[in-house]
Amino acid sequence: MEFLIRTEDKINPQTWCNNPVHGGERVVFIDNTFQGPCPKCGQKQYLYRKNNAITKKGNFICFEPDGFEWGKLEKKHYGIIRISGITYDRAKELCSSNRILLSNHPTKQAKNQSQINYRSRKYKFDYENCIPLKIKKTWENRNVESEIFEMKKENKSFIKKYGFN
Repeated sequence: MEFLIRTEDKINPQTWCNNPVHGGERVVFIDNTFQGPCPKCGQKQYLYRKNNAITKKGNFICFEPDGFEWGKLEKKHYGIIRISGITYDRAKELCSSNRILLSNHPTKQAKNQSQINYRSRKYKFDYENCIPLKIKKTWENRNVESEIFEMKKENKSFIKKYGFN
């Protein structure tokens, strides 16, 4: 299987305040500092910062079968890794997200947060310390297409370390 790997953090400064004092309405604002309080109620306790749910550098984004014809934009904005001998179910798991499990009677705030939190990813690939410098440079240069890094079974310690077995 071949995977797209994010090569830079996705940044989103949008912040939501779900404080009950807003009468059930969500206050949406931009906080470029990622630390500010709600402009209406001045609280930080009820804030949900969307950047926390956005994919980060090294996250597995999606997968396709070996030899897939990735588009030019995908090749320029992501790294591509080929992992031999991986099952469809394992590939799906590597690209999965963190989900919030709700109780039988969730609060409105819990429902609001669970709708957003599913975006962050469970698995990260530390490509900066694992792939050859030549390939890493193509992954991080937006002007060239990324070379595919092939993870082979011969490198068992590497595969075991990252749980790809």
